[in-house]
Amino acid sequence: LFTTETAQRAATRLKDAEASFKDASADVVAECVRVGKTFAPPLRTAARVAAEVDALLALADCAAARDWAKPAMGSETLEFEGLRHPLVDEAVTDYVPSDLTLGGATTTRCALLTGPNMGGKSTHSR
Repeated sequence: LFTTETAQRAATRLKDAEASFKDASADVVAECVRVGKTFAPPLRTAARVAAEVDALLALADCAAARDWAKPAMGSETLEFEGLRHPLVDEAVTDYVPSDLTLGGATTTRCALLTGPNMGGKSTHSR
């Protein structure tokens, strides 16, 4: 291979500059990661708050569009009239709303059924 001393020195300087650039780039990336990590907790909090606000606004929008109302509380009896399942109500045309009374003089016990989807809550209540 034909080369000159000047070309060899230039090639050496180029290799040194490349190595120096790689080291400096790694340092910059490491510093960016270190600084970026400090923003993770407030970003997580902001994302959680934004998600909560988004969910509440979506529920408020649905409630306003369907004329839903907040239940009135105050007596020993909870009475619900015209309960509708929002998804089923949208899917069928002959939906029959439900009425429900909890507590009061005629009822001495109340059961609150909770559980995962397809967990048998409806079967138990029937």
